[in-house]
This record gives sequence, C-alpha cells and structure tokens, in this order.
Amino acid sequence: MAIYHANTKAISRGKGHSSTANAAYIGGKEITDLRTGEVFNYNRKGGVLENEIVLPNGIELPELTSQELWNRAEQSENRKDARVGREWEISLPHELSAEQRVALAKALALNIAERYGVACEYAIHHPSRENSDERNHHVHILTTTRKIDSLGNLGEKSEIELDRKQCAQRNIPTSQEQISEIREQIAVTINKHLELALCQERVNHLSLKAQGIKREATTHKGKALCEQERRLELQAVKIDTQIAHDGNELAKANAELAQLQQDRANMAMQDQLAMRQHQQYLELEKAKAEKLQEQARPQYYFRSPDKQQIDLDKLFKFARENGDFFTKDAEKNCYTNKDKSIEVYKNVVAINIPTESNIAKGLKLAQAQFGNNLEITGSNEFKAQAIEVIASSLEFKEIQLRNPEQQEMLNWLRDNHKLEQQATQTLTAREQARQQLAEPQQPSESLEAAKNLESLQAETKLSAREIARQRIANTELRSTKEVVNDYTQQKAQEQQQQQEQVKVKELTQEIELGQSRGGGWGMSR
Repeated sequence: MAIYHANTKAISRGKGHSSTANAAYIGGKEITDLRTGEVFNYNRKGGVLENEIVLPNGIELPELTSQELWNRAEQSENRKDARVGREWEISLPHELSAEQRVALAKALALNIAERYGVACEYAIHHPSRENSDERNHHVHILTTTRKIDSLGNLGEKSEIELDRKQCAQRNIPTSQEQISEIREQIAVTINKHLELALCQERVNHLSLKAQGIKREATTHKGKALCEQERRLELQAVKIDTQIAHDGNELAKANAELAQLQQDRANMAMQDQLAMRQHQQYLELEKAKAEKLQEQARPQYYFRSPDKQQIDLDKLFKFARENGDFFTKDAEKNCYTNKDKSIEVYKNVVAINIPTESNIAKGLKLAQAQFGNNLEITGSNEFKAQAIEVIASSLEFKEIQLRNPEQQEMLNWLRDNHKLEQQATQTLTAREQARQQLAEPQQPSESLEAAKNLESLQAETKLSAREIARQRIANTELRSTKEVVNDYTQQKAQEQQQQQEQVKVKELTQEIELGQSRGGGWGMSR
C-alpha cells in the first residue's frame, strides 16, 4: 500500500544549520562553505541513488555545481539568524520502478521550483540496508529561500519565506497555508505518476480523521527506525506512533553526533597530515640549503676543524707583512684578498687560484691562523703541489698533516729533499776535485758544467714532485698495506743510494787529502 508522507523544515542559521552542510549530507558529497571555511565531507555516506539541480522558468546553467549554488545561498544572507534554505522530505511509492521514482522526484522538485522561482536540488536515498524496510524510498528536496535569475544570481525572498505581515500586505496565503497547498499538490503529482504506472494505489494528503477513516495513522519511518521496527516485529512487540517518532528523532540526533565526531576526527587527521607535510617541506628546504652550501664550498683549501673563528689580529699582521690586504665578503662570510685568489673562513683558508706562490702564501696564512696541524682538501694535483711546497721550504718544517697518507708522503718528500741536498753537495765536491786534478777548463766548459749540474738538480726536483703526485693518486686506489710496503722498499733503495753517496764522499775526501799532501793519483804537482 502506497503511504503518503511529506514534511518540510526551514534551514536556519540561528539554529547552527547551513545550506552547504545540508546539501553535502543529502547529496553524499563534499562541499566547502566559503563563508566559514568549513568542509562538509559525506563522500563515504553512500545510499544516494540520484542527485540533480532543478531550475525554474527554463533556466539552463549546466556549469552550476552544488558547492557554487549553496555558497551563493549562504552569501546572500547577512543576518546571523537568517533562513538559508528549506528542505522537503517526501516518500516515494515502492510500487514504482527506480526509473519511475526518479521521474516523480524530478517532477516534485520542478513543481516547487516553478511555483516559487527558486533553485532546487533533489537526492533520492536508497532504503535497502540490513534489517531495514526496503520499501522506504524517499527523496530530499533542498530549495533556496530566494528567487534565482537566468545568470544564477539570487534575488528577492520567495513567498513561502515571508512572515504573516508581509503575506497580508501582498494579499497572499500565509506560509502554513502555502505548505498545505504544496502538500496537496504533492499528493496530486504522486497519484498522477501511480496512474501512469498502471498502479491501483493512491495517496491522500489529508489525515485519516479528515477522510473519515477510523484507524490509527502511521508515520514515515526513517532508516534507523525501520530497522528497529523490523526487529520488534519479529518479537511481536507493538510500538505506538509517538515512540516511533521519538526513536526516529533520536536516531537522527545520534547520526548527526556520529557525523560530527567523524568530521572532527577527519579534521584532526588533516591537521596531522598538514604538519607532516610542513615538516617534510622544512627538511627538504634544509637539504637544498646544505646542498647549495656544499656546491659553494671552495674547491682547494687548508683546514683545521679545531678552530671556529678568524683571528683578525693575525690576519691583519699577515696582510701588513706581505702587502696583501684582506676585506670582508658579507655574502660568503669570509675575508678575501684583492685579486680574490685567497679566502679566509673561520676554519678554512681557501685557494681559488692554485699557483705555487698562492699555495705558499695560503700555507703561511693557515699556519698563522690555525697552527701547524692542518688538513689539505682538493684534487690530487693540488694535494701533491701543496705537499711539495711544504716539504721544499724550511719555513714549513713544523707543519704536520692530519691525513696519515698525506703525512707519510710529506715525510718521504722531506727525506727526498735531504737526499737531493746531499747529492748536490757530493756532485759539487766531486766537480771541485776533478777541477783540481784535471787541466784548467775553459770558461765555456765551466759554464756548461754548471748548467749540467743545475739541470740535474731541476730534473731531480721535478721527478720528486711527479713521484709525490703519483703516490697520492695511487693511495686512493690501493690499500694502506700495499702503500706501506712500497714505501719500505723505497726506503731501502734510498738507504742503498745513501751508502753509495757516502762512498763517493769518502773517495772525494781521499782525493782532497792526497792533494793536500802533494801527490794525488800518482801525479806530481
């Protein structure tokens, strides 16, 4: 049997309601209230079979969305207790098919829209749930309180929203009288669709008493109440109408409370997600900054991690003594000399132009700033060049390197320079002995001998530098044990060379001694 049920209620801001929240709920969707910033998300609600916006007077606005329509409805009202919408809840006969119920719901919404010139949005809800009455088909129709024009703008209030005084001034029925008329029109529309569907059932908007029928009236049952009644029917328990009504209202209140709690939980989750995203953003920005600092770091430099500030007194003293004055670079937070070849940071002396003179100057400045315990950073070429400068100058004889392989190479080069000096002294003594024993040489021959000696010393020094560079490059590719073994073998060879040089020196001394006695090498003076 088809049951008639149609009631209406105003959506009042004064009661804490909003048309955006109501539209999101009946449509099972997400809508953001642009006036308050609240987000109403009912995407998980489900059970919405059909949802559409209906406009009066043939107005077509295909791009008008629920969010846009009901935000306009909210923004058109300024008062804190204003009515921002009106909802109709109407039963749809279960005797009709799904397609016929959609046609009926759209017709009911269009009748209201045409009568008052307002925009309507209807949503058909599915009644089928476990332990629920599958016949409980119904439609929610949400209407604006103001008339809509062809551009989608909301203008004056519709007649049903006027108070008694305004209705009297316009000589129109009051709101309650208009509601009664709409209820009657709803019954007429439902019966028309039942007739078109060849159904014998009919509905009547009048009460049973007004119809002269002596039986207890029934009420429209919501989802939760239908489930409760079905369980009670199985237990053969009668429920009176008032209890059913109260149970329905309680179920709605509980549903609203549950939804509110869910909304708060969703907001809390969104806040946590936003915080995590912000933290990830900060970490990413920090990583980018560190990467930029890494890229901007000087390529060649001498460093002491023990120092954390620049000693300006020592820096300016160095500048005065060497005639190379430094100025502060605020962007890099360092001091740089005039040609930008050297930069001084709190624990780094950087060499931007790695010439031999700049390396020597940078070493002298690093020794003054940081002491004798240094680190060398840069390419293998730069490391070898810097170690060669340290080993070849008595000015840097106190410098020690933190890196064990670099220190080992420095010791080797220092020993090598000592051998070079000894070899030079031996060659000089041998040349002098030969000059004393042989016939006097021509000036050109003496000059040639001096050039040969200078060339030999230069080649020896160049060879030592190349060996140092090669050893630094090989140190990064070979194990420490292999490097130490090679170094040990090299030391043995150097000792053998030293022994040979000692023999040469002893021979030279014997020659000199023989000359002093007047008879060297079997020759008379």
